[in-house]
Amino acid sequence: ARQGRRAAGDHDHRGHAVTGPRVRTDLITAFVVRPKGSSHDVMQLRRTREPMHGSWQPVMGKIEAGERAIEAAVRELGEETSLERAHVAGFWQLERVQPFLLSERDEVFLSPAFLALVADGWEPTLNDEHDGHRWVPLAEAQDWFLWPSQWTMLAECRVILRDGSSLGEALRREPPTTL
Repeated sequence: ARQGRRAAGDHDHRGHAVTGPRVRTDLITAFVVRPKGSSHDVMQLRRTREPMHGSWQPVMGKIEAGERAIEAAVRELGEETSLERAHVAGFWQLERVQPFLLSERDEVFLSPAFLALVADGWEPTLNDEHDGHRWVPLAEAQDWFLWPSQWTMLAECRVILRDGSSLGEALRREPPTTL
């Protein structure tokens, strides 16, 4: 089942009809952090559209046909925040994907996630998908982010950003040149 679409007659390894929510993997999540003294702040954007209108979220967006997840993350960062490569001090994939259920659509999402470290003082220019942004302490993510899966990914971000982190070295990526 590619991109969460089930063909009529799909069956599991035992021959049973496949049922349940549709699984989608065509959405990315990207966290933007910047230094603040000896720690970091993480950016949240307030959504202007459904689903989740009015909620504070990281950058999220759809992977387009023929696009790799990392390419979608870079494109979405540029589209939603006007982030340019010159302002990126580091870029990582996260080991975890963000799982979440949209029950009203009967869809389960598995969203590849990324981390962009931006230069101190960088501020976004938002597109029409968002009407506000704020910087919150990365160490207090559970107080600011609604979803437990995001708390877990932000804990991974804290590990990645530690000096000498072997996880950070393993997951560091060169973003595609479109950023």
